[in-house]
Amino acid sequence: MCGFAGIIGESQPEVIVAMTRSLAHRGPNGEGYYSSPGVTLGHRRLSVIDLATGQQPMTTADGRYTLIFNGEIYNYRELRRELESRGARFHTRSDTEVLLEAYALWGKAALCKLRGMFAFAVWDSKERRLFAARDRLGVKPFYYAEARGTLLFASEIKGLLAHPGIERELSLPALDDFLTYLYVPAPRTIFQGICELPPAHWLEWQAGTTPLACISHQFGVTAEGRGFNPAEKRHFDSIPSHALGSSSRRTAERVKVQEGRRRLVTAGLKPRPSGRAGEKSVGGALDRRAAGFAWNAIGTWNSGRRSARSKTARKN
Repeated sequence: MCGFAGIIGESQPEVIVAMTRSLAHRGPNGEGYYSSPGVTLGHRRLSVIDLATGQQPMTTADGRYTLIFNGEIYNYRELRRELESRGARFHTRSDTEVLLEAYALWGKAALCKLRGMFAFAVWDSKERRLFAARDRLGVKPFYYAEARGTLLFASEIKGLLAHPGIERELSLPALDDFLTYLYVPAPRTIFQGICELPPAHWLEWQAGTTPLACISHQFGVTAEGRGFNPAEKRHFDSIPSHALGSSSRRTAERVKVQEGRRRLVTAGLKPRPSGRAGEKSVGGALDRRAAGFAWNAIGTWNSGRRSARSKTARKN
């Protein structure tokens, strides 16, 4: 794993060093910084791919985009070949440079092409814009906050707490979430004013706006693990199953079944009124019928798989 931190809105080189070094356990193999008017970035690296190069922060040849990245892009070799066919030139063998060039070419649409676990931030020095995103399952963390009119972000909360403008104040709504669900759902954290970017979300911050205008947006997932926009999903749903090939038909059926299960479980997990006199509500009550139906459906499917494997083993 790696760790990163950033301050957007003003340059604070000494502070970014303290924030980044608080994450030294995440990246023992290297340390790097980027600073320009209104932005400072820091990165701690654990070398996994391309040990010799691939240091971060990494900037494009024209100096416009600068990236800090934590994670691994599993399909980076395929993306590299596609980018090279479009004229991109690479100087390292790292997936970091592939991600950087992918964003430089496709912008936020590059998220649709990524397969892997990631949390990253890209600074666009021309548009004075920060773009950040987190992988679909939320394997890699991303936290952000506002302090004294600046936007702060880091791989861990302790990176944000290293900034002198962040107070260690307990969030009562988050405490209520913890006592109800035994964890704090994103975007809340246990600290007041510190937010977690939810899985499968991205955010942007534009110079001239307040950090609080930094609202996260969700990007979707298909059965293949790629992102899609609503228009693409409507087009996919409108295709009749008989018009699809056998492989595509099975994929369409799996998507519909999984979507149905997701709706059932989501509906079952919604907080519901207790119905008891004198009680306003009970958060996190689980609709046992909805959850049980989904669990049984998944269990039946798994049982069928085990039975098929057992029959195959006996034949062999």
